[in-house]
Parts: sequence; C-alpha cells; structure tokens
Amino acid sequence: YENMAAAEKIVEASDLEWTIVRPSMFVGHVAARSYRVADRLNPSGGWKISREHTAEFMLDELAQAKWIRRHPALAY
Repeated sequence: YENMAAAEKIVEASDLEWTIVRPSMFVGHVAARSYRVADRLNPSGGWKISREHTAEFMLDELAQAKWIRRHPALAY
C-alpha cells in the first residue's frame, strides 16, 4: 500500500485529467444486481465487484468523464 499511495500522490499532483478507480475484492462472476460507486471508500456494506463491472465502469468513465480528479470505489 505504501507504493500505491506514493504513486497516487504523483498522479494527483499532475496536471492530467486522472481518475483512480478503486474496485473492491474481485469475484469471478457478474452479480445480477447493479454495482454502487462512492468517492474514495467502498460503498456502505460493499466488499466485492466483478472484473466485468469494473471494466464497464472504466469504459463508461472514458466516455462520460464524471469522475475526473476523483477516486471512485466500486462494490455491490
């Protein structure tokens, strides 16, 4: 985590339009329900997410840019 925090500080200090996605624990299946997103910390009670929903969120973010300079955390 120390290296991750150092890397995030470098990105945050840049002039780039960054988004640091923070998925919770990956599970091997896609849940039937939709996922939730919160800034910096996992949504309340959330602790897992699929790789597919993480990829979906990231592709949507590329198109919509709703989370620029923020840390979305994803979970069911």
